[in-house]
Amino acid sequence: MLKFKVSDDGNSIKLIEWTLNQEKNRLRDHFTKKSKDGDFNVLVERGIWDGMDHFMTKENHIPIGLWKEIHAFSKRTGVECSISGIHETLNLEYDKDSYTDFVNDLFKGISDEHGNEIYPRDYQFESAYRALQYVYCTQELATSAGKTLIFYIFNSYLKSIGIVNKANKALMIVPNISLVGQTEEKFRQYSNGLVDWNILMIGGSNKFNQEDFANADMIISTYQSLINFEEKSLDSQLVNSLKKKNKLEKLKAPKEKELQKAVNKVKTLKQRLEYAAIFKMFDSYSVVNVDETHKSRGSSISNIIDACRNWKYKLGLSGTAKISEEYSDFYKIQEKVGPLVMTLSAKYLIEHGYSPNVSIRMVYLTYNKDNVAAQEYIKMRKSPDDIKKMYKDNKEYGKEMLTIEKGIIFDSKERLDIISKMVKKFGKNTLILFSDVKNEYGKNISRKLLEWNKDTFYIDGGIESEQRDEFKGAMEKNEGVIIVASFGTFSTGIDLKNVHHIIFAETTKAEITIRQSIGRGMRKLANKNKVTIWDLVDMLDGYSMRHSEVRENIYIEQAFSIKKHEVNL
Repeated sequence: MLKFKVSDDGNSIKLIEWTLNQEKNRLRDHFTKKSKDGDFNVLVERGIWDGMDHFMTKENHIPIGLWKEIHAFSKRTGVECSISGIHETLNLEYDKDSYTDFVNDLFKGISDEHGNEIYPRDYQFESAYRALQYVYCTQELATSAGKTLIFYIFNSYLKSIGIVNKANKALMIVPNISLVGQTEEKFRQYSNGLVDWNILMIGGSNKFNQEDFANADMIISTYQSLINFEEKSLDSQLVNSLKKKNKLEKLKAPKEKELQKAVNKVKTLKQRLEYAAIFKMFDSYSVVNVDETHKSRGSSISNIIDACRNWKYKLGLSGTAKISEEYSDFYKIQEKVGPLVMTLSAKYLIEHGYSPNVSIRMVYLTYNKDNVAAQEYIKMRKSPDDIKKMYKDNKEYGKEMLTIEKGIIFDSKERLDIISKMVKKFGKNTLILFSDVKNEYGKNISRKLLEWNKDTFYIDGGIESEQRDEFKGAMEKNEGVIIVASFGTFSTGIDLKNVHHIIFAETTKAEITIRQSIGRGMRKLANKNKVTIWDLVDMLDGYSMRHSEVRENIYIEQAFSIKKHEVNL
């Protein structure tokens, strides 16, 4: 028997009683997960760090966002667990009738740009309701589920009962600049002037202004923008004080001690200014919304969530929240945003007609025997022990082999020809995704396609958001448009309704990247009931083949239709 109690500050759950030390040790093991940061980490190699993330402290505290994992532990092990005070922090008996009435009134007379009446789907209705019940939670909803509408219902309800206002703002964190404007636009569309949202966008060309911030009841921003405030985001008294003496003096601000402690952790003036801005501003956020919550496992966005010390509600939505349980990522997400309380699969959306069918075409590329480099590489992969002797360790060997493999792929004119022929045959809007920006493979693909299609657009991290939106707009309005984009810029959060074909032009085994990339094609239109994913697999007995097995398992898990093709280069 294990007994827990919610801490007085509401931030953690403490183990207060246990029958057997063995049970306590099993619990500690349950809350110890392998860290991705530990892979090939020099601290691990030197024995300084065990490469694990520990979610249970020596004082027996567990982050409150992991409270459901205690129940999961109990179910898995048969060890009885009880948590005193957890139900007092939730609103599980939330009045559903009043919520239903609110939602019905919220969407009266609201139509989309085509004049179609807007009303939440059954799962959207349920998703927002559960967020209100659980107060802080994570939900995994497949791409194209309409997450923005859920955020809109959730925040509008909290605004209607006074949780959100100018003094106690709602914060919406989105993964990229494009989504800042896109989210604001949808909120305007959904409200149609009936809900008085005063929204401030931060990021890109949207500059921060103290007065605008004071008047806003919702802030929409990327996490990058939130940690890069300019000096003018601070009041002049603080700026002048720091500039003159390069240290923080007493401020006429609430929770001065906490602010000073945070600022003193950093060394440079610029960092002090940024920290001070964050802590002063984030005290005003009562509701924290995190779009694409899987990114909250990263340290930057994690710090921002921690800075929202006065939160009353938190909601995180993502198409890929529950990622590999081998690592600690899923625990990190729940630790910051809250437990997973709802899942919705791509299969559900397809079966209920909310998303187009997804068809996977795995194209296996066999390299001609005249390709000497390819044949030599295949030979090397078949006798690795002899080759490994030439390198310091397996890590160095693996890095070199990957470099050689990429070089063969990037140098293949025949491979570029195949991609070009495929796209020409499609005749529909196509998104081509690549990984390696440095070696300009994406640019080479783009140049090849421009030989016969002037409506080919290239996007990587260096392309401004305004230009990206212009390229997206061209695809929305026309057919036969091609966008060649890096996984980093277009795999997550980008709303592409009118794309019919997606080509994975480079290999990857990252589950989040794969699932999110497929999601770029899962927006349904009247002229679109299917999206086809073309997965290129290079038959070099190397990384491309290994990674393809990982991707195929993901396709099978998602219940997508799979067909395989062989092509000789």
